[in-house]
Amino acid sequence: MHSSLRSSLLLVALPAALAASTACSGASDTELDDSAPPTTGAVTFPNDPAASQPSAPSPGGASTPSMAPSDPGKGDDPSKDPDVAPDTVLCDTGLALASTDPFDAAKAIGLCTKASPGSTGSGVIEAKLTKPDGSPIASPLSWGLLPKLGTQKAPSGSVMLALSTGTARGPNDPGFQSPIDGFDKGYTHPTPPGQPKVSSVCSASDPKPSEAHDGVALVLKIRVPSTAKSMSFTHQLFTADTGDSVCTQYNDAFVVLMDPKPAGTNGNIVVDNLGDPVGINSASLLRACTPGTYKGISFACPLGTSSLAGTGFDGKSATGWLRTTVPVTAGSEITLRFAVWDSGDGILDTTVLIDELAFSTQAATGAHTVPR
Repeated sequence: MHSSLRSSLLLVALPAALAASTACSGASDTELDDSAPPTTGAVTFPNDPAASQPSAPSPGGASTPSMAPSDPGKGDDPSKDPDVAPDTVLCDTGLALASTDPFDAAKAIGLCTKASPGSTGSGVIEAKLTKPDGSPIASPLSWGLLPKLGTQKAPSGSVMLALSTGTARGPNDPGFQSPIDGFDKGYTHPTPPGQPKVSSVCSASDPKPSEAHDGVALVLKIRVPSTAKSMSFTHQLFTADTGDSVCTQYNDAFVVLMDPKPAGTNGNIVVDNLGDPVGINSASLLRACTPGTYKGISFACPLGTSSLAGTGFDGKSATGWLRTTVPVTAGSEITLRFAVWDSGDGILDTTVLIDELAFSTQAATGAHTVPR
C-alpha cells in the first residue's frame, strides 16, 4: 500500500492495558501448571536422560515421540527427520486465547516442561512477554493463543502463538482490529542490537527501515535436552504491506534472535535464501501474494492469495508455513527472542504465527528457513 495512504488511515486507540502476569501459581519444577489437571503425555523434551521428570504416555497408550537417532539415510535436514515432532501431546489444550501468562505462550509453541534455574533438567527456565528491546509491555492484544487464523490452523496441538504489531486476533475474535485499516498502539521502542539487517536486495539509495513502533516479543530461556543436536520450529508471517512497500522505510521486521549466536549468523536465525530477514522484501519466501515486480524484484507468489482469506490480511501478503532449523549444543542454555515490530509508523500491521518447536538428535549445519 502506498505510504500516502498510511497517513490518511484512521488510527485506533489502544484499550486499557493489562500487565503480563508471571507463571501459573503452583507450577512444579518440571511441568508448566494449568488450572486444569495435567494432560496425559504433556512432556516437551521426551526421554531426556537429564530431565527431572520422565515422559508420560500419550493418549490411547501410544508412546511419546523419542529422541532416538534418525535413519542416517534420511539426509542431513532435521526438518525431514521423523523425530522432529513437537510433543504432539496436549499441553496446549484449555489455554485461554487472551492468556497473559508467558508460560502459556511457551506451551502454545510446544514447550511443556519447566526447568528450575539451578537444576540440570531440560525445559523452559524463564519466559517473558516484552517489547523487542526487552522493556516491559502492557499491550495484551499484541499476543494471542489461536486455534486458527482464517483457514490456517495450528500445525500441531490445539493452539499456536500469534505475535502482532496490531491485534493478535482473527476477524471473529474479541478485540480484533483490521491490520489493513491499521491499529496504532501508540508507542515506539529501540530495536534489539544489530537489528534490523537491511535486505541485500535493496539498493543503497533506497530508504532504510525507520523508527520501530508497536513491537512485541516472547523471550524464552531454555535448557536444551542432553541428547539434542538441533532445534526447529514452524512459523508463518502475514503483512498488510504490499509490493509498494518493498525496499522502503516501512518494511516491518520479524526476527528470532538466538543467544549464543549460532556460527555464521548475526543472531537472527530466521532468514531467507540470501541471508536477509524474512518479510516484504523476501521474494523467495513471501509466497502468498499477488505476483509482480517491485524495485526490480520479482515475486512469483506460488501460493496465490486464497490462504489469506478470513485472516484479516485478505488480498495482502504472507509467507505460508515455513520451518527454521538450527544447531544446538546438548545440555546448554539458550535464549530465544521471537520479535516483530512495525517500521516507520504504527499502521499496516504484521502478524506472526509460531508453533511446533522441537529438538532432534540429528545434527544441523547453520541456520536455515525453508517452506514447511
